[in-house]
Formats: sequence, C-alpha cells, structure tokens
Amino acid sequence: MLFAGKYGKEFVVAAAELMPECGVNRQLIELLSVRAPSPDVKLKLLKEIALEHELEWDPSASETELSKPCEDLLKQVGDLMAWFTVTSLMRTIELEFLPPNPRLVFDSTEAVEKLHGMLAHLVAFLEESENQFSGNDGGTMEDWKMRVKDCVLRVEDEIESQVIDICGGEEHARTPPSSLVQTLLRSFQRVSGLDKWLLAQKFHKPLQNGIEAMGELMVFMKKTKQSSVNDFTIPSPREERVILDGGSSISGLQNAKMVGHVDELDEMKKLLLQESFKRRQVVPIVGMGGIGKTTFARRLFEDPLVSSHFDIAAWTTVSARYGMRRTLLELLSSITPITDEINAKTSEELAAQLRKCLMGRRRYLIVLDDVWSTNSWDEIQRCFPDNNDGSRILLTCRLHEVASYTTSSHNSFLNMRFLTSDESWQLFQQRVLNNGRLLPENLESTWRHIVDYCQGLPFAIALIAGLVQATDESLWESKVLEGTLYALVSYDLAEGISKILGLSYNHLPNFLKACFLYFGVFPENTVIHVKELIRLWIAEGFVRAAESSQRSLEEVAEDFLKDLVSRSLVLINKISLDGKIKTCKVHDFVHDFCREKAIKENLLYVRNKYNTGYVGSYRWTSFETMYPKFVVPDTFNRSRSLFSFCDGHMTRGPQMFANNFKMLRVLNLSSFSIMKDIPLHIVHLVLLRYLVLRPFESLKTLPVSKNWNLQTLVLLASKKDTSDEVASSLVSEIWDLPKLRHVQVCKTFVLDAPRMVQQSLQTIYWLHSFQCTETVFSRFPNAKVVGIFMGEFGSLHPNCLDNLRCLISLENLKIKSRQHSPVLLPSLEAFPVHLKKLKLKGTLLAWNAMTVVVGMLPNLQVLKLKDGACQGQEWAVSGGQFHGLKSLVIYGTDLMHWTISSDDFPVLERLILNGCYDLKEIPCGFGGVASLQLIELCHCYSSLVDCAKQIQEEQRDYGNDVLVVRNYSTRGTVEDERE
Repeated sequence: MLFAGKYGKEFVVAAAELMPECGVNRQLIELLSVRAPSPDVKLKLLKEIALEHELEWDPSASETELSKPCEDLLKQVGDLMAWFTVTSLMRTIELEFLPPNPRLVFDSTEAVEKLHGMLAHLVAFLEESENQFSGNDGGTMEDWKMRVKDCVLRVEDEIESQVIDICGGEEHARTPPSSLVQTLLRSFQRVSGLDKWLLAQKFHKPLQNGIEAMGELMVFMKKTKQSSVNDFTIPSPREERVILDGGSSISGLQNAKMVGHVDELDEMKKLLLQESFKRRQVVPIVGMGGIGKTTFARRLFEDPLVSSHFDIAAWTTVSARYGMRRTLLELLSSITPITDEINAKTSEELAAQLRKCLMGRRRYLIVLDDVWSTNSWDEIQRCFPDNNDGSRILLTCRLHEVASYTTSSHNSFLNMRFLTSDESWQLFQQRVLNNGRLLPENLESTWRHIVDYCQGLPFAIALIAGLVQATDESLWESKVLEGTLYALVSYDLAEGISKILGLSYNHLPNFLKACFLYFGVFPENTVIHVKELIRLWIAEGFVRAAESSQRSLEEVAEDFLKDLVSRSLVLINKISLDGKIKTCKVHDFVHDFCREKAIKENLLYVRNKYNTGYVGSYRWTSFETMYPKFVVPDTFNRSRSLFSFCDGHMTRGPQMFANNFKMLRVLNLSSFSIMKDIPLHIVHLVLLRYLVLRPFESLKTLPVSKNWNLQTLVLLASKKDTSDEVASSLVSEIWDLPKLRHVQVCKTFVLDAPRMVQQSLQTIYWLHSFQCTETVFSRFPNAKVVGIFMGEFGSLHPNCLDNLRCLISLENLKIKSRQHSPVLLPSLEAFPVHLKKLKLKGTLLAWNAMTVVVGMLPNLQVLKLKDGACQGQEWAVSGGQFHGLKSLVIYGTDLMHWTISSDDFPVLERLILNGCYDLKEIPCGFGGVASLQLIELCHCYSSLVDCAKQIQEEQRDYGNDVLVVRNYSTRGTVEDERE
C-alpha cells in the first residue's frame, strides 16, 4: 500500500475496511493482529486516498462525505478485474486439470468440470453486461462485480497454492534421476489409483469452496437474466468478436499518406539539401505530443531526393528514457552490421566508433527523434563530426528550449502547426476509409463538427476515427455521441485526449482491455516485437480459440493486435517482408493512460526512479531499476508476471524469484546476464508459462522438469559473449513438457533430442545439423518456424537437410553456417510444400542452387540471403523461376553479374540490396515486373541507384507510379573515390 510506511497497522486496517480492493493482503492483516482505528485516523487515510487518486473533495469534508467518491473509485477499479480474475482462474483449471494434457489427474473430474462450467457462465455474463447492464441498477451490478473479483481471487490462490505444495516440493530440487527412471515414475504416477485419490482429497476443499462461492454469485446472475443458468447461452469464444478479418487495413494504415504540411515539407527539404551551406547543420522540428513531428521527420527521411543526397542515413529515438548505449547501437546498426564484438563495447567505445564511421568525405543525415533535454543532446552531439560537406542532423522535440539550444539559427527549425479544418477532415476520412468504413454524405456536417473539436491535433483525430470504426453505425447520427465527444475534447486538448482514450478504452471488449493495458508493463517508447507480445498475451490467458477453429492462438492474438491498431491505440513501427506487423509501439499519451489505468485496476506495479517503494499484491511487476538495493517482502507477494528492463548482472536472482514470487507465470529477465548456472531453485516456479533468461555462460542443466505448463522458453546469448564455441549438450527435460509452443535457444546451447512427439510446438531454433534426423523432425509435426545451425557438425552430416520433408507444417526456415564449408542444399522434393519464408546466412551455396532448387519452391514468398549465403560472381536466372516470390533481400555478397529473364520474379514487390559493393548493376529485367513497389539500396555504389531510377522510369512508362526507390549510405564508384 502507498501509505503503509506512514501509518503502519492503523493504515492497513482502515484501508482494508474502507477500500478493500486497493491491494491489501488479508493474510497480512491477520498477522498484524489488527485493532479498529480511530475515526480521526480513518478520515486522515480517506483524504490521503482521495488525494492520491485526484478525487474531488472538500478539505473540511467528513468521513461520510468522503466515502462516496472513494466508493465510486472502487467501482471503476473492479469492472475489468472481475472479468480478468474469472478468465484467469478458468485458464488455471484448464491447464492443471482438464484435457488434453492435465498436470494432475483425478479419477473423477466432475467437481473440476462443474467449477469450470460455472466460471464460463460468469465470463459470458460479464462480457454481455459490459453494455447491456451498465445503466440498469448499476450500483448493485458493480457491487456484485467486486464480490466476483474477491471470491475468484481467493479460490485461485487456494488452488494454485495446493499445486505449488504438491508439485514444488524440496525433494525434487535434488539431482534428477535418469530419463528412463523418470519416465517410469511418471507413468506410475499417472495410473496409480492411490495417487489420484490423494490428489482428489487435497483439492476437495478448494474446489468445493470455489463451487459454493460461484453458486452464491450466480444467484445474482440468475435474477438479472430472469432465467435459469441452464437456459443461459454462452457466446462463441472471443476470437470471433474481433472486427478485422484480415491484414488489408494494416497495410493501409502503414502506407497512409501524410496530410497537410506541404509547404513546410518543401522548405525543410531545401534546408537539408542546400549545397551552399557546407557546415554541419542541426534542423529541429518542435511541437506538442501527437502533432505529427515523427511522421513529418519520417516523410523527410524516406523522401527519395533526400535519401539519395546523403551517403549515410541513420535514425534513432531518444525519448525521456534516454539511454546513450542503446542510442549509439541504433545509429551504428544503420551504418555497419552489429557484431558480437561491437555489442560488447562500452558506451565510450561505441561513441568513438560512431564518430570514426562518420568522419571523412561521407555526407550523413542523422535523425534524433523525441529529444527531451539539452543534456541528452550534449552527450550525443559529440559523435557527429563537422566534415564541412553538408551533413545534417534532423531533430524532433517538444520543448522550444531544446530546439533553440541545438541550433544557432532560429530560421532553421520548424514549429509544427496544427492542421487546418480541411486538413483535419481529410485525415479523418483517410483513417476511416483505411478501416473499411464509409461515412454517409448526410453526416458530413455532423462529423466535421466533431473533428473540429480536436483543434487540428492529428493524434486526437486518429483516435476519433478509431472510435468511429468501433462504434455501431446506428449511433453515428446520435446527438448524444456528438455531445459526448464535444465534452471530451473542447475545454482542454491534453485533458481531452485522455478523456478520448478513456472512451476508446470503454468501447473495448474486456479481452481487448486486458491486452491494451498490458502495454503499460513496458517502459515508455519501447519498440515491442509482436511475436514476443503475442506469446505473452497467450501466457497470460488473454487469448482463447474455439475448439472447432482451425486457427492457432497466435493467429487469434494477431487479430487482437490488428484491432487495436485499427482503433489508433497502437502504432505500427515496422512491417515484416510478408506484410505482417513486426514491431509496434504506443504513443506517450497512450502509454501513460495504460500504465495509470493498470495501476488503478490493481494489475501493475512499476519500480522506476519515481517509485522505489513497496511491491504490493499486483498481477504484473515491472522493474525499470534495481537500485537502491531492492528487498522483496517475503512470500506475501502475489505477482503472476515479472519483467526486468534494467541492464545488469545477477548472481542470486533466480533464488530470490523462486522464494518470493512462487506464483509467477511469466518471468522475463532478458536484460540481465545470469553469472552462473541457473540454480535448481527455479524449478519451484511450477506455474511458469513463459521464461526468458540470458545466461552469462553455457549451461549444463536447465531445471524445468516441474514447469508442466511452460509454453515459451527463450535462452538468449550473453551480451558479453563473443566466442563461437558450441557448448556441450544441454541436459534438460524440456521435451517432457507437453505444452511447449516456442523454444528459442542461442547457438551456444545444444538441446537434447526430444523423446516424444511435441504436438503443440510451433517454433524451434537453433537445432544443430547432427540433430536434423528423420526421427527428430518427425516429432515436430506442427512446427511452423525452424532454425538450423550447421556449425562444425555440418561437414559430418552433409545430407541432413534431406530430412526437411518430415516438417510437413513448416512455413519459415532459417539456416545459418559458420562458413567453414559450403552447405549442401537438398533437392526440391525435400522442402515442405508450405514453405513461405527462407533465410540463409553464411551457407556459401552456389548461385546455381538458388536457380534450380529455391527458385522452384511453389509457395515461397520471402527469400533472405545474408552474409555469404551464396558465393560466386555470377547469377543467371532463367526459365520462369521465383514465380511466387514477393520479397528478395541480398545482404553481403561478392556477386558481380546478375541477369534475369522477362518471366522471372513476376510478382516481386520488394527488392532490398545491402552491402553489395561488387554488384555492377541491377538486372534491367526488373523494369518489366509490374508488381514492384520498392527498391531499397544500402551500402552499395551509386551506379546501382542509377539502375534503380532507370527501372523506376521504365515502370512509370508502363503506368506503374507506386515504385519507390530508397538508398542509404551509398557511395560513388571506386573511380570516383580514388579521384
């Protein structure tokens, strides 16, 4: 609790009595042997609570007068939590007791199934009550939701505590028996009648308590529905409630044109391109959050005239959470490949290397997005030399003080203006049309008024557009809706945005509310990898699919994200080559909203420089700092998820987490390097579903034998590890865990071969060449993503890739090699027919192999050839090959001569060449590929840029105006450089 330090027992007692949902642990109250507080203490505590939550109250108010706003606060807090706790308990019961892979097996599952069924009815009722019952006896409904939350939390704690006691005993921390003995023991335990009877006895009381508690809660539901529980219909699983049914609107949002600022764009281009001013120049863009600074800067950065003018172009986001090391690595990654050696350097060494890369006759454009302070500018600007060659630094910031400080000329920075009324309407229409909705003409005047309320702020307009597409069309003409939106944004824009976000949030179904608030877990301005986010949502239990559905949980979760993007609540950061969202982020306003709302809902605790106090009973715990020294308050913590976003080393961390966070389902320590072998204590986290670790050195054991529900296991490479040595086999029991969906280990670890079929597994890498046997591959029948590291064992198993045919569901294949010897590519028949993406790195294949094998794969859409994937100076493609390929990436090659015929690459959309300094020209045959949309060149000679522009002109002659040519860090020819 926030004020426990001030008031001790009296505070805990009073807060528990007056505001029991604020997170006070009832066991702690009992241990304190509480006594009733005095009225004065009660009043003082109520005022503290009112101040903390910014409630309106009279300083002279009495205890009774203060109770009403505090009660209203409790009702707001309890709304999502009722649904959240019920679905959480449902998922726990499914994983622990119900088919297909229960951890605990009873002779009779009647009680389990009854409790699960009651919870399903409660979830259905709560989801239906979001809209239907909000105004019908609201006070009673909210009180009932608070009771639901209390009861379900108590039942869940009882059940999970029993699971921990039964499955996490100390005797299991000893050295595990051999795999054969363990298998026999497990087989005996699964069929032993005595074991089943004992288990049933241990869980009899918590299950009966749960059934009785749910029965009492359902009495209210029966009265409200005016029908029996048996007549109540449970809606279809929530995957079908997502608005989007495909990815078309995603590409539309990503490719939407910037609205307005045409004159300003031309003026800024002149500042960047002017040849008369040779000195290094800083060009700031200043304006409030949400006004479009980043969009404007991105438009400049990607403009063909601008990109072709500079030899080097690099972008980084600085933000309020300024981190010099991350910023330097981001900039360097745009200039040179980030090797393990570079990644191990200190900030000072990285700064020196960046400055060295920018020195000399190489004109550069650097974009520093979202600079918050002059201190951050002072620290980074020393890396940017003045070569007297017309280099430019484009900088976005919110403070005029920062803009003035960074440039000597007040005429060289742009004050971003608000959009005009017509520009605002144009942006609004664009966003609504991109979401597939059409506004009737008779509503234009009404919606123009609403858009004008946003006062020309693009972010607010995008939010309103998101609300429109999420609102039933029958309400579009409603004066009530117009009045509501006017009240939200008219009096104060910043406050209005918060109110609009609140309205958008209230329009979300409960399962999307949980997904949305989860963004508050991450630090501000974090670029989030979508595959990581989706796996977390699944581990948290937010995502479920209908039993009859053929779609995976990952596909359902991807639609959840698309829905949030379509409402302008989540921003697309990067699109992958297959058209899916690769990374995403949220605006600062949205992040603040998610974090504050999650904290108020008692879901999230964040430990950062602003809050280093007590960790209470929150579901999600996020560490942005571990200093000053952090002390966990013993076992009263009830966190289910723990994240660390602060760099460092850890010597005894896993013991701390095992001892103090025994109910963890999600543990992500990716920012820490664990100095020693992972201790066996981590095995006691028996509820884990998601585990990410970064061991400092190779592991010889991975104690996860009790983590029956583990779905995602990721072992990352050490940040300091620069060796290429392959570790000995990692002795683990992960293949005995039936619910694994994603296993990702760096190449320094070698997994044991699986002993049974892994039906749930979708992702596995890295496997080594000696593991690529028919037996191993046949145990991953549903794997969609597989990575293979050839290494030194590749020469001993030259034909191992012939067994790829066993991976019948494979869609994405990655093959890496150390370049010690060429890899033998199998015949066309060995490749799975569903393969869509192929990435090769260091494999030293002959270019002919690309032609006769890869070029004939029927469903291949994305091909990445990186760092010596192929060797040789000539590549001749002919005969109608690569007929389904949409994206081709060639990175780091000695290729000099490349030819294609007129019927090759017929549907290619993206051609990306990086580090191809030996390549003389781009094949002219691409001029006839009508589908081509992008040619991107980086670290190439300018002759390739000339070829690309010729292809662009040829495309225009054919009527194709969509082809864009981008080039970064290109050079003149060798002869030019010699001159």
